[in-house]
Amino acid sequence: MWRALAAATLLLALVASGCAVRGDERRAAPDPRRYGSSPASAAPDDSPVQLGPRGGDGPTVRIPGGSTGASGSRGSASTTVDDFGRLGSNTHLYLSNEVPKLVVEVDAVRGYEPSAGALSMLRSRLEAVTDKPAGIEMLPISTFAGGRSSWTENDVMDVQRRQRDRWSNRDEIVLYVLYVDGSFADDEKSLGVSFNSSMYTIFIEQIRGAAATPLVSAEAIERAVTVHEMGHVLALVNLGYRSPRNHEDPSHPGHSNNGDSVMYWAVDNVGVASLVGGRTGPPTQFDADDLADLEDLRRGRLRVE
Repeated sequence: MWRALAAATLLLALVASGCAVRGDERRAAPDPRRYGSSPASAAPDDSPVQLGPRGGDGPTVRIPGGSTGASGSRGSASTTVDDFGRLGSNTHLYLSNEVPKLVVEVDAVRGYEPSAGALSMLRSRLEAVTDKPAGIEMLPISTFAGGRSSWTENDVMDVQRRQRDRWSNRDEIVLYVLYVDGSFADDEKSLGVSFNSSMYTIFIEQIRGAAATPLVSAEAIERAVTVHEMGHVLALVNLGYRSPRNHEDPSHPGHSNNGDSVMYWAVDNVGVASLVGGRTGPPTQFDADDLADLEDLRRGRLRVE
């Protein structure tokens, strides 16, 4: 149904093109930048980083026994996990058992916390695609005062440095999710943006105020956007690798051409409710091509360069 609707809503696609991103440079050598709704700005430089309350080992840690073999098991080599790396660069470590535990930390502007349903779905989708013998730990939501009507990438990175408690180490790799009010300064149609190798941001006020309708609830959209942006952190679609499957939308690089996939380009745009047809919400599932890519990335058959 979504495939037919995509053709029928070409005008909407042109207007609500918040997912448009530069794609050519990412195919060969993805730049260290965010993905989601707009062309990206530069990642943090190499100047000293003042990390949050607990500090930790981040942002860069060597992982001994890292493997690039097809089995995804530990080997004799080593690899690096960089919490401030380019988007998708930690994909294999998120998916494989080389780092045995996955920790999900969620911070939110007070009053703009995520729904329980969205976090439950995020955990479920992560459990389905990752191999973590020590499990997945969802930390309690931490809130902070203040907010703003518009957020730049620098604003978001500053919050991460101040508020984030956990950083990746040899035993656990951390996914950091930030919920904020207001909108994204570069593209107010954005509902979520993936900024680097270990974090993404959800603009929950935009979801609740601009995207939701009486027929498509804010939580239904939130669930889809939360999984969509997590997919980008995991390098979907073609972020630094080339899939053997033809499932990238050439008009919206980094996104699926399948309207039934959570990686469909319109999922993280304020116009998403107009494209769901008779459904009560946008898709929240990775399709078969997405899952095949993730399995190949986990096993090392595909690599993010």
